[in-house]
Amino acid sequence: MVASVEAKILENRRFTISTLSNDFPEVSRSVLYKIVSEKLNFKKLCSPWVTKLLTEDHKNKRFECSLHFLTRYNEESDAMLSRIVTGDEKWGSHITLETKL
Repeated sequence: MVASVEAKILENRRFTISTLSNDFPEVSRSVLYKIVSEKLNFKKLCSPWVTKLLTEDHKNKRFECSLHFLTRYNEESDAMLSRIVTGDEKWGSHITLETKL
């Protein structure tokens, strides 16, 4: 089973547990997650996308954060920007690709 899951992942490296669940309907999502994370040592790399429909509280919080960042940028200039970390979600494997000679 592990080899089958790995082969499917290698076909499409931008996979999700949901897509694997569609390919292996006889296996539960929790078992697939264990295979991917514990047996094959794949890791989540980043966080998911933000929803487009935000509540008023979320909009206000984003506004406050933006205002805070703009104030800090006014005070500290470009030095502040070098301390900001961003990301996105991906699964990756620990495969070393062969070099072309």
